[in-house]
Amino acid sequence: MCERGKKYKNADVSANIQDLLKHGNTYLLLWRSIIDNEIFLKPPLYLKVFIWLLCNAFYEDTGNLKRGQLKTSTPEIREAMTYRVGARPEKPTARQVRTVLDFLRKPKECPITNGTLTDKTKVTEKKPTIVTTQVTHGYIVTIVNYNRYQFMLNPESHRESHPKSENECHSGSQGDVIIIKK
Repeated sequence: MCERGKKYKNADVSANIQDLLKHGNTYLLLWRSIIDNEIFLKPPLYLKVFIWLLCNAFYEDTGNLKRGQLKTSTPEIREAMTYRVGARPEKPTARQVRTVLDFLRKPKECPITNGTLTDKTKVTEKKPTIVTTQVTHGYIVTIVNYNRYQFMLNPESHRESHPKSENECHSGSQGDVIIIKK
């Protein structure tokens, strides 16, 4: 289960995260600007599935899967989204899960970062949040901007895994970070 951690400023983040990692904790970065995202206007299942995908995506290349990918299936997501109403377990239908995945696959307007544009100029491109590839017994989910959402906090690895591309879409600024621990 995720719990909300402390707020850190950029200078303090690396040292505090390194301390957490020494004790075997993993983390997920969640940008405050998610509140302004279209997904925040949807029913809670949409955000819950997206955060579950982020939490379960590989954070480094492993076997056949790359960083930001995971292998899953509709029944697995349904099981993970189960919650209780009193003592009775409730889980979303397969159709509800497919609807959420379709929403995440749909290309959305994302701002293009470009140093030559003024803040008043809004240039956007359409990118999906995830891309899925059908495989036996499920699908491979690729989180399109995983490196933007989950960059390394160590400055050395940050430069390698989080390139500053003008055409990458991201949600969030480099301000306060909420650390969510598993």
